Amino acid sequence: MGCCASDITSAYLAPRLCEGASNSTLPFVRHMSSIRDHYTVLKCLGTGNFGSVYLIKDKRCGIERIAKELIKSLVNPNITTTLEQELTLIKQIDHPCIVKIYEIIETSSRIYIITEYLNGGILFDKYSEHTKISETLAARYILEIALALDCIHKFKIIHRDIKPTNLLFESEAPDSHIKLIDFCIMILEKKQDFYGDSVQYMAPEAFNGISTTKSYIWSTGIILYSMLSGTMPFHAENHEKIANLIQTSTPDYFSSIWMNVTPEALNLVQRMLSRNPKDRPTAQQLLSDPWIMAYNRNTLRDTPFEKNVHDSIVKLNAQINLVKAIFSFISNQVLNSKDLKKLKEMFRSFDKDGSGTLSIIEVNNGYDSVGLPPPASVIELMKKLDTDDSGSIDYAEFLKGSEQWAKLAMKRELEIAAKKYEKGSDAKISLLELIGTIPDIQGTEWMERLRLADVNGDGYITLEELKNYLETEAEI
Repeated sequence: MGCCASDITSAYLAPRLCEGASNSTLPFVRHMSSIRDHYTVLKCLGTGNFGSVYLIKDKRCGIERIAKELIKSLVNPNITTTLEQELTLIKQIDHPCIVKIYEIIETSSRIYIITEYLNGGILFDKYSEHTKISETLAARYILEIALALDCIHKFKIIHRDIKPTNLLFESEAPDSHIKLIDFCIMILEKKQDFYGDSVQYMAPEAFNGISTTKSYIWSTGIILYSMLSGTMPFHAENHEKIANLIQTSTPDYFSSIWMNVTPEALNLVQRMLSRNPKDRPTAQQLLSDPWIMAYNRNTLRDTPFEKNVHDSIVKLNAQINLVKAIFSFISNQVLNSKDLKKLKEMFRSFDKDGSGTLSIIEVNNGYDSVGLPPPASVIELMKKLDTDDSGSIDYAEFLKGSEQWAKLAMKRELEIAAKKYEKGSDAKISLLELIGTIPDIQGTEWMERLRLADVNGDGYITLEELKNYLETEAEI
């Protein structure tokens, strides 16, 4: 393992641009009427604040990619050019620990960032599932994060949102590299919107609007702290209180868990989580830290963590996945309801004779008109609804069916995450913290539904309450 790391380090200490790249920041964006012009949409992988993430297939070469959608109406137009300039520069970077951006597509209502498809899972999924969790394994992953940060910092690029869910493995292979994803998304966020799942990884100065390369050394330090201990250094019942702890308190380094951590690892965590940014190492300095160097020389202690630490890491990962699944389930409904309303209006305008039916071609044109890729299941759904093989369908029934299929897919993901979290856990989910992670929920029916899921009114949702919620309010 050490030899492998050393090879990566020596090969990529000097970041490089792709062959033929110009180092220009002039935006390189392709304009088209629909993403379907060149890609087949296979499925929706999730929904966030500004749009959805789709698995797509390139019609030109048959290779699967990822399309990160940004809905223009949700993006401040004053920062669109800055966003596209930074993405254009990142597109030119060639590094094994940074996601490859292939192109940026713009339609009348959407921007799509087309990247390579990484199917190895997020950082903590793979880390927690490893049969032998040790400092050696943690050092391997921290090294690759440091390599990615060192590269982008040399190009004066700040990622702005370093957290485990933005660190994906390129494949399921044991020696798969971590890759840093979701560049520039935090450019889009307003200051008051920071209280999402990113808050636990934010540096103290970030809450005052200050963001430097050292801020993301802190974020990486939070990741290392949790990898070594199975706990988060700052934890409270809601994001506002977590933010206050980050700005006013010091992490716990004196519990029994830290008695089994090597002095070199503990020293590195403490330096990365220094309150003064000047006292934190740079990404380049991380690469020469004694703990990382011991890993590179294959002399780092490889003793597996004790069972209680291992169990804490598994439980922490399960909790992260559960909150993420609930977030995706609800935000998907909030966001998609707006698009479905637009589609309904569009389809009605196409229905010139008032018959309430449309052809399959008109349905596809309806999606194109509002800048949406049709769901991957759209053809199958339309065929099921076209019972008389007339080539036309009832569009009201189609919209209802499309919405139900989306809910069912998200519900399955939610149930899987809940079952994974349930193993050996009696923990509760803070209602305030959950609501704080969901965009556009204020003033919607989902706000009230979440409150109703908290049956005993204690401010937390237990797994039993969550199950009841799934079986009643979330039924489709």
